[in-house]
Amino acid sequence: MLCHIDSMRLCFFTFTLFLFLLNGELFAYIKLWTIPIGSGESQEIGIELDHYYSCINYTIALTEQSIPKLNIQNESELYLHMLTNFIFPRYALFEASIYPLPIAGVYIKKEAHNFYQDAELTRGINIVRAVTDGFQEPYAASLFLGNVANFVKGTGSDVTGRGFSGFALNFGDRHIVDNIMVHDKWFETELKIKGTDYHEIHNMEWSYSMGIKLHGNEEINDQFFISVYRNRIDYTGIGADSLLGFFVRNTEQQLRIDFALRRFDIRKPSSFSFLVGKNFPIGDGAVTLAFRVGALKIFSGGYSGELEQDIDRKWALIVRPMAYFRLGSSE
Repeated sequence: MLCHIDSMRLCFFTFTLFLFLLNGELFAYIKLWTIPIGSGESQEIGIELDHYYSCINYTIALTEQSIPKLNIQNESELYLHMLTNFIFPRYALFEASIYPLPIAGVYIKKEAHNFYQDAELTRGINIVRAVTDGFQEPYAASLFLGNVANFVKGTGSDVTGRGFSGFALNFGDRHIVDNIMVHDKWFETELKIKGTDYHEIHNMEWSYSMGIKLHGNEEINDQFFISVYRNRIDYTGIGADSLLGFFVRNTEQQLRIDFALRRFDIRKPSSFSFLVGKNFPIGDGAVTLAFRVGALKIFSGGYSGELEQDIDRKWALIVRPMAYFRLGSSE
């Protein structure tokens, strides 16, 4: 019995180390591919790999305008460009996405339940859940209508990032909550601004959205949601800014609030999660250590029936140490 416990704990720490290394952005310069189709640059295929969110998409211009290539280094200018080009859609994007770590969390809880329980360090702190909790589904299909921009470095043509702003329709047939996956034909509409920019002076990822999610599973109530995600790593000028810069540079913020549409009350969310973090580049930024801490709470109103009885509604602490590795040259 002692041997069994020791082997389980060895597996647990091996799993924790694996996820720690997996969370390192080993794809800092190669995780994003864009493949132009034809000579007019009005169509392209995009591929993005990530431990939480991986996808393949196809973009086509709805007008004769090709997908623009922009060299923007200021974060506020990125947002301004996407907002000012929000209203009139010029591109359509079809995307299939999959979320590896949320799937891993479901698998571990279902197929290795003893191991999952052993990963609970104390009440409300489960390492597997803390690392794998994220998306509310294992995969999705999406149609995006809006505007797209490719970000480039200097005067070159190599794409280092992409930005999107517009209206998205998403759908799927599974739902994840508390590392439990159930059948659910869901449909989501949202207004969204999102993008990535892997620049020589910084890495940035952002996504700001709000929308409505409708569920086919009777035990999951329809939701209105607001979601914020921003992560930035700076490789130059570190420590040169004011106190405000400390909270802007090398930081991460995540926030999601859901409200049940049935008996909607802005004062009573059905779920709430947040995560804040600080990035610490070492030397020239080849390695960046990061630490995130946050919490997740599922309130009443989001679920009903047997599913409501199965999920853990206590506050769950989320702690995520991470390491980012920047590959390639910055020249």
